[in-house]
Amino acid sequence: LDLSLRGSDYAQSTNETTKIHILDGYALAPEICVLRQVLNLLWVVVWTCFLFVHLYLVYFILTIILVSCIVYVKFRQVNDILNRYDMSNKKRLNRSSLQTGLASAFGSSIIANFQKTDLIYVYWIGIVLLFGFGAVYQCIQTVQYWNLGQIIGQKRTTILRMILSVASVASFIIFFVCMMLSINWKKHDDHLSWQTENIGSVSYYGGIVFTWVCAASGTAYLMLLQWEFTKITLYEPDVFVEDKVTLGVNMQHTNEAFES
Repeated sequence: LDLSLRGSDYAQSTNETTKIHILDGYALAPEICVLRQVLNLLWVVVWTCFLFVHLYLVYFILTIILVSCIVYVKFRQVNDILNRYDMSNKKRLNRSSLQTGLASAFGSSIIANFQKTDLIYVYWIGIVLLFGFGAVYQCIQTVQYWNLGQIIGQKRTTILRMILSVASVASFIIFFVCMMLSINWKKHDDHLSWQTENIGSVSYYGGIVFTWVCAASGTAYLMLLQWEFTKITLYEPDVFVEDKVTLGVNMQHTNEAFES
């Protein structure tokens, strides 16, 4: 399927109709704006499942802190279990999961701000960070669930996590290879106009399909954290501000203690 849109620049010079495929509409304004809003709403729906843990987390919803917050809370949860059962030898893997998860969250910010039509190399860096590191994060988390199976249980859920992580890794590899092949076979400069007769169009559309498969499996993986997050209690951090009054009082108490 394709849409026929009249481009003003092309109309003046060639008076031809530019054909842009529906699947590529998300790379142009205003479609890109609609997609960003849909993604924001999607993450709102995901995080709504966690709101009854503590309502003040709603302030993180509309920003990249959403994913980073999930990654960090999961890191602290596993770290608490490792400390409680004296399993410090597995802390390095847990730190790796934190770093990988934060890198994936940063990739989503890059994709949201750098379009394929502007800086394609930066866009692809965001793709690798979001989907590639996201798939690695799922694998690391699955390994941790497997290692902690005797403590936290969830054997069936761990098997489902394993399936989703394998699906994320496989779909990322497939769509990345397909996209690289389509770029090598591309005979035109337009990254958006792909006709069925173009060499590499099959690889391009195959990559599009597996991109959404990778995104869906990653979202489903995060949804599985819902039950665990209901068992976690978060507290707001204490904030203490030192001003001239408190500094003077503390100094006076210190002098009195020293004299006594």
